[in-house]
Amino acid sequence: MVQKCTPAERVELVDTAKASLDPSGNVNGCHFKKMAREFVPDVSNDIQKSDMTGALAYVLYKDERYSGLTVGFYDRLFKSLGFLNKKYGSLPTRGDFVTRVFIKGANAIALQQPGFEFSDMDIGVYINPTMSEKDFETVHAEVRIIVGRLLAAHKRAIDATFFLRKKDAQTNDKRFDYAILNESITEDFKIDHVDAMFKVGATSCLFADEIRNACSRNSIYITPTKDETELVRIDIPHMLGAETIPLNRTPVPLSVNDSIKYSYEFQGESRNVNFDLYRLKWCSVYDNEVSSYDLPDGPSSDSSSSVTKMAADFIDITIPKWGDFELVDFEERWGFVRNSPLTAVVHKFGFMVTVSSKAECIYDLQKGISVYTNVPEAKIAKKMRVLQILTE
Repeated sequence: MVQKCTPAERVELVDTAKASLDPSGNVNGCHFKKMAREFVPDVSNDIQKSDMTGALAYVLYKDERYSGLTVGFYDRLFKSLGFLNKKYGSLPTRGDFVTRVFIKGANAIALQQPGFEFSDMDIGVYINPTMSEKDFETVHAEVRIIVGRLLAAHKRAIDATFFLRKKDAQTNDKRFDYAILNESITEDFKIDHVDAMFKVGATSCLFADEIRNACSRNSIYITPTKDETELVRIDIPHMLGAETIPLNRTPVPLSVNDSIKYSYEFQGESRNVNFDLYRLKWCSVYDNEVSSYDLPDGPSSDSSSSVTKMAADFIDITIPKWGDFELVDFEERWGFVRNSPLTAVVHKFGFMVTVSSKAECIYDLQKGISVYTNVPEAKIAKKMRVLQILTE
């Protein structure tokens, strides 16, 4: 059980876990474990996870009534971060924006061109790197708090919509007030999700309370140890600046990873990558052997259940840090100016959405095919087919 705590206690438990000499342990009810630090990202994708992610995306984007779960969240994030352009607009920078918030990857293509499949929502939150490093770190810290707060609130809304126990509906449980869809639309989504998971051989977390309980996970924070030789994976009770939003154990866990740092070769040059990754996943199972754990406070360790839990990718938010090559490259190609050739604005699902432009999507596909070679051949082949269509 992850205990509630104050912001100061949260910082203390993270610092205690980072400083611990033990490979795993428990700090104030929060489980932690140490992991080897890998400087080359593992982007391999299990076929079951890929199928589940595709099935989830199909459901999320098949009906505009479900858009509050996806594009609606992007819209709230875009507007919440937009005020930073006014707050820090006087900082000396090149370009018209202090921050850019846009959808990247497969969904950027699908939102612009009919006929392409949707996938998980990949959102980039970029801070203008032409300001001083000190100013950049000030903006970056505020961006992290806003992103964490909004993602935690979105998780709470999803939990209230789909995962609260039925017996609680008979009480005046205020958590139901956060529901993001009305009851009728929620029931339609559940039917669609159960059907989509069945078609890929999985059992939806919305099928029954026992399934929901069995595939629930705690939200986690991944960060380097004090000497940065290892990583610490620790359960977290709330996000920074969002202590009033508890991160309950449900099938939609939140994770934050501020340790991503690696290099790769592309077009004859070395590129250093360094960013924060905020993520929501959506879990279901591939076995029907489930246990009757109760929500919201199931066991701290995922290993206590016999089911095969699989986490479909749902929402990823990347925030490049100071010196990140992708960020610098984005700015140098005029990514922070109005009418930038790197982004486009589309009207979809009732929202105005900024996405990577078609030309930028082609650039990203070419880079992905060349750089990330440790992925299944089927995934590379799919990228190449998409690239071929876009360049015809």
